[in-house]
Formats: sequence, structure tokens, C-alpha cells
Amino acid sequence: MRRQSWRRSIFLTTALGFIGAMGAVGGCGEEDDIEFPPGSGGSVNNPAFAPAEGGVRRMLTHQYLNTVRYLLGDGPAEAVVAADLLPADVQVQGYLAIGAAETPPGLNNPELWDLTADTVAKAVVADPSGLAQWVPCIQSGPQDDACYDSFADSFGRMAFRRPISPEEKTWITGLAKQARTWGEGDFMTGIQYSLRAILQSPNFLYLVEVGDTEANAVTPRRKLNQYELATRMSFFLTDTTPDQELLDAADAKSLATAEALRAQADRLIKKPSAQLAVRLRFNEILYIDLAMSAQKSPDFYPQFDDNVRVAMVEEAYRFLDDIFWTRNADAREMFTADYTFVNAPLAPIYGFAAPLGTEWKKAVWKPEEERAGFLSMGAFLVRASHAVTTSPTRRGVFIKDRVLCENVPPPDPDVNPVLPQPEPGDPPKTTKELVEAHMKEDRCRACHAQFDPYGFSLEHFDAIGAFRAEDAGYPVDSTGQIDGFGDFASPRDIADLLISDESQRVSRCIMLNVFRSSIGHIETEGEAVALDELHAAFEKAGFSMQGLMVETTLNPAFLYIAELAP
Repeated sequence: MRRQSWRRSIFLTTALGFIGAMGAVGGCGEEDDIEFPPGSGGSVNNPAFAPAEGGVRRMLTHQYLNTVRYLLGDGPAEAVVAADLLPADVQVQGYLAIGAAETPPGLNNPELWDLTADTVAKAVVADPSGLAQWVPCIQSGPQDDACYDSFADSFGRMAFRRPISPEEKTWITGLAKQARTWGEGDFMTGIQYSLRAILQSPNFLYLVEVGDTEANAVTPRRKLNQYELATRMSFFLTDTTPDQELLDAADAKSLATAEALRAQADRLIKKPSAQLAVRLRFNEILYIDLAMSAQKSPDFYPQFDDNVRVAMVEEAYRFLDDIFWTRNADAREMFTADYTFVNAPLAPIYGFAAPLGTEWKKAVWKPEEERAGFLSMGAFLVRASHAVTTSPTRRGVFIKDRVLCENVPPPDPDVNPVLPQPEPGDPPKTTKELVEAHMKEDRCRACHAQFDPYGFSLEHFDAIGAFRAEDAGYPVDSTGQIDGFGDFASPRDIADLLISDESQRVSRCIMLNVFRSSIGHIETEGEAVALDELHAAFEKAGFSMQGLMVETTLNPAFLYIAELAP
């Protein structure tokens, strides 16, 4: 209910004020009489299918930056980076996109958006070449009222991701003409202030997903109109605003068939921005860059410096890029692969010979260490450890939450999270023994038994990801067992169980993580039938990440939203 009331209230109080008399929300003044494709199966006409609600959600910070770069050029985008004024994104339920959909803007957000828009507008005045791609008269002339009209029509359409209404055109051109008088007749002063206003409009800052009521639907629902669909597709696949070709397709109402949607998705997924978008999504899903801030004791790990941190993050990116893009392979390999990538700072951590200079090389894990995929990599093992010791709990929670997409119950507020320590004079205990003692406490047992054993299987890898045979002077015991999953003693065992799992939890979780981190909500019960079809399409595509991204744009859960409540 919180999400519903927030998204509806912000839409009604801000977006409607700018859209005015346009008719269909986010549309072009008329109802889109289109039949959307049925996705990859029959869920669109299944009474059990009930899409999630729509509304509005803010662009994420990197999406804003990408959009400025596409619309206005590198100079204004770099000015945004240098100013560092954009509001910080907020995670909700572990995802930034959900935070953008569910949380109202902070009290200082309007001021920060204004200062950022001012920074961009001044940079455009200094170098209008990016804007001139949409409005040639900005540079070639004549710089007159007709050029302001062109600016409103052409750039307004690109910024708002749809044609502007007559009322909006009057607002944009009127502001430009008024600002020109402030600049003593300077044409570009008018552009500066009207651009500044456009970049603060909720029609620019928010992705509108309200749609139109679908007549004769099996269950009440709304279909995204052509511009909303183009916008959702572009931000999903490339983390930026729709390009001109996609908006032209929306103008022509040609996004109405599965063939047309697939053609556009296939085109967009080949863009370099798609690769970067997927990289950023999995940076969030896997918490990759948090390795940069993980604290380690220099007394215990003097070899762990900033060069190693940077290399561990880059290792994970190169590994995922190899699976998703270079080979377009089975995405499940992120947890099962027998190789990684190393450079000179990182190789010694894993016991490999260092490559020369700045070279990176592919390295096959040592069979005796039984490493497999991301769960064996420094970016994960470093983050999911303490400054000196490992943390079976942190590592196990990650597997349960991000690898299997199973709910992790919150801890009892009265639970003491500090592990019991040996009494003075007692022999030392291994990390596993300390955690097992903690698990025996009545208030801890039920929850920790669900995830700590996963972490036990990683105990051969210390707090910076190096292999170890002993802990506290004793041989490492890496055995663990989870009811309904199996027995295991290494990342390789975990990988084997994931692949043989009849319920296909790992591939479903990959799919759900992509969906959640992109669309801005946790999947609902009504979407289950559609997401079952999406998983079937993912499997048919050989569990290709590129295949999953394309198939998602054809799925009913992507194309439809719930009917607005009265």
C-alpha cells in the first residue's frame, strides 16, 4: 500500500500538472488502440495473470547521466560528474530500482535537481553541439522564435520521451522568450533557462508507467502505451533514454507485435550501453564493488592493498563479460565456472604466476582447491568476511538471498551477534566451531541453520580469498548440509547441486534478480504465471543473459500493469 499511495500521489500532484490536457497519461493525446503481443506463452489470456501496479519511478543517478550524455553530449555529462550534485539512490529490499519506485524524493532533491540542471544548461551554452543534433538552428541559425519552436518540439520530444502537448510547447517557448529578455536579447540565454526547466520536469526525471485500460481483458489491467513501452524497454536494456529510432517506432505505433518488439530488443542488446547496463545490474545484485570498502587488517593481510581491491572488482566484471557477451554462454556459469581472470596484483592471492605488466589472463582454478565461479572470487569472499576472520554467516546469507532468492528471516532484535569466544587458557577454536556454538543458542538455531552451512563450504578461503588448509591451527572442516538442498564441502559441490537442482532455483533466481533490479518491484503472486513462461524462454535460449534480456521485453509482466484502484 505504501508503494501504491506514493507512486499515485506523486503522479497526480506533479506529472499531471505538466501533461495537462493530453488525454492518455504519458501518451500523445489519443488512446493507443493496439494489441500487445502475448509474450512467450499463454499467460496474457490466463485468468491467473494479474500484473503489478504501475505509476512513476525516478531515473537512477547513472541513468540520468547516461541520458544527458546521449541527449546533450559528453561535455554536459562530464559537468554533471564534476558537480556531483545528483541525489543519491536508495536501495529498498536490496535493489536501487525498487528504491526509485517506492521512496518519495528527499527534501533536498528539488534543490539538487535544480543545481544539476543549471550545471547542464550552462555546459550546453558553452558547447551546444550536442543539442544541435536535435535542433540544428541552435548553431546554424537563424536564432529566432521559430528556432525556439523547433527546440520545444524536437528536444522536448526527446527529453520527455514522447511528443509534447500544445500546452507544454507554450510553456517551453514562453520561458525561452522571457529569459531572452533577461539576457538582453541573447538567444542562448533563452535556451539555457528553458533547458534548465525541462531537466527539472517530472516528465524528464520520472519514468511514467500508467498505460491505458485494455478492453475485454480476461482480468482488469492496463497496457503500456507505445511511449511508455519504448521508455521501459530502453531503460531496461541500455540504462538510458529511448534513442531516436525507438521513439520513431513509437510514433508510428509499430511496437505492437512480438516481431517488432523483438527486432528492437535485438538491436538495443547489441549496443555497448547494453553491456554496461548488465554489468551495473550485476554489480548491484552481487555487491561486487563493495569489495572496495571492505575493511581488512593490514597486520594479518599486508598483501591486500588498493591494487588488489581494484583487481578483484575488475576480475568479476571480466568474468561476467566473458560469460554474458564474449561467449554468450549459460549464465549459470557465474556460479559453476572452473576459471577466472587475473592480473599481476591479483594472481599471487590465488597462487597463480603473475602475468607481465598490465596484462590480464584467463586462469583455470586449481582442481584441489575445488573453487567454482563467483563464490570463489575475491570480490565476494572479501566483502563477506570480517577484518581478520571469515564469516560463514555473511557468505551463507548471500547464497540463500542472491543465489537462491530465498527469504532470509530478520534476526531477533535481542540476539547478540557476537560469536562466543574461548575462555582464557582454553584451546583456540576454528571459525566454524565458533559459529556452530552460536547456532546452538535457542534464538539463533532455526534461522542460522538455513544459511550458515552454506558458508561452511567456503571455509577453505580466508578473509581475502586465499586458499588455506588450516584455521586456528586445525585442519579446515568445510562440510555443511541444508535440508532440501544437500550435503556439500566446497564451492564445486555447491555448483554441482545448483545445476542438478530439479526446481532450477539458480536460473530462476538469476531471472528474478534481473527483473527486480530493473522493473522496480518484487514479483507478485499474479505475475507468477508470466514469470514461469519467462523462465521457460530463458531455458530455451540456453540460459543466455542476452536471451533473457530480450525475452523479458516480450513477457506480459513487462508489457502490462494493474488497473488503477478506484
